[in-house]
Amino acid sequence: MPKRANLLYYPELKINDFTYIRLEAQMKSKINPTIRIIMKRIFIGLKTEPLPRLKHCVKTLSHHLSGEKIKWVNPDNWHLTLHFLGNTSPQLIERIDEILSHSATQSNSFTLTFKGLGIFPNLHRPKILWAGIDESPQMMDLYQYLFPKLKALNFELDKRPYAPHLTLARIKKLSPDFDLMKKLEKYQSKYWGQLHIKEVTLFESVTKQEGPSYVPISKYTLGR
Repeated sequence: MPKRANLLYYPELKINDFTYIRLEAQMKSKINPTIRIIMKRIFIGLKTEPLPRLKHCVKTLSHHLSGEKIKWVNPDNWHLTLHFLGNTSPQLIERIDEILSHSATQSNSFTLTFKGLGIFPNLHRPKILWAGIDESPQMMDLYQYLFPKLKALNFELDKRPYAPHLTLARIKKLSPDFDLMKKLEKYQSKYWGQLHIKEVTLFESVTKQEGPSYVPISKYTLGR
């Protein structure tokens, strides 16, 4: 990883973390092709243990849908995303670590209730199969607390209303005559169970041949 001294090639600039990030590609391609910036594809989320009822449902559905082009998420990788941040430099990860460390001390642990199944964006263009989560004021407070602090670091965050969910599968293609609604209708309001959330995690998404793996970079215990 290059040291900040390399930015002396730009003496007219006042160097800060944001300038550093913007100049990384230029440094690599124009100044010194041997320099390699190690970026990590990261997100902030909540790790969830596989709920037995939901895990059994997924196993049943994957059997019934075995002829369709669907990529099922390994239950060991189940999680809730609070904020996806994308490719991030080590310098900004340090700043995020400070934000999460402080936010954890300002938040209490909370319980999430998992219920039902759904599809994003809709049944006519199904892309994501998910398990629903009942509204949690504590989780929303955590999400909203982090949003402006991450925006201040120039991250492009999702501006759509936050819809917490647990991604179970990514749908590539279904047969023309396949009735997805019929397969899912009995699960639409099914109760899966509860999980007590005690920590928030900064994850790295690592692409592997068998699919993405979500590796914890740091964990932050909730509790004042």
